[in-house]
Amino acid sequence: MTTSGIQAINPALYARMAFDPNKDLAPVAALVSLNNVLVVHPSVPAKTVRDVIALAKKDPGKWTYASSGNGTSIHMSAQCSLSSPAQTFCTSPTRGAGPQ
Repeated sequence: MTTSGIQAINPALYARMAFDPNKDLAPVAALVSLNNVLVVHPSVPAKTVRDVIALAKKDPGKWTYASSGNGTSIHMSAQCSLSSPAQTFCTSPTRGAGPQ
């Protein structure tokens, strides 16, 4: 069992891997589909993603987001959708995903 990160993310992040997941592994079945969800504390004055980005652009470097680690789908989703050339968000990787 693995996540899409092994085949989709890791080859882009790491120059050298012990194996080539796209050649050495063959998918058998998709067992689950997961969505990444953006949440904020109720005290944050944001109701939409646009609001969150506007807050971060107003105060670059002030806002952080947590992810379950560098290179995970949560980290990569945030980097692709929230970050801009101004790098308005800082990531705070945790030691794995929270309880399910």
